[in-house]
Amino acid sequence: MDPLASNLDLSVANTVCLSGAELNVVAGNSVSLVFETRTVDARLRTNHWFSDVSASIKATFASESVSYSVARGDVKGRYVITLTPTLAGKNQITLTINGIKFTGSTPLLNVQPASISSFELCNEKSELQTLIADQSVDSDFQVYFIAKDTFKNRYILNSTSIQNAIFLFNG
Repeated sequence: MDPLASNLDLSVANTVCLSGAELNVVAGNSVSLVFETRTVDARLRTNHWFSDVSASIKATFASESVSYSVARGDVKGRYVITLTPTLAGKNQITLTINGIKFTGSTPLLNVQPASISSFELCNEKSELQTLIADQSVDSDFQVYFIAKDTFKNRYILNSTSIQNAIFLFNG
């Protein structure tokens, strides 16, 4: 018998996130969010007689670019949400259980772009171009590119950005 279990009612307000305040992942990869439901006595998980609530756990995000699945964890009352985002940036995660919002923690999902898969020519204002502007061979000039990953997340590459690569073409 689990010493942290009881026969008290489930309390969404006492649910505990075990994964921390921030989750970091690369677009297209998965990361797991682990949490435990608790009873009205916050020190205790739900009892062993409560039914599995994984079907009633819902996650919402600031962006619709995150798919997820919910599974039971290694002990009763523990659940694992596997998140797979495709849009780079920060995304607040909101969880509900049986329609009740979990307010104990709203983890932040930090998504980094995936590996670069394509380049597009642009100007210094990141506006797409079809041709390199006329340049003189007698002076230095710069050519700018936007790099994108498979999910169309953008990197702006020029002589000063160092997120993924630096491209400076001198004439």
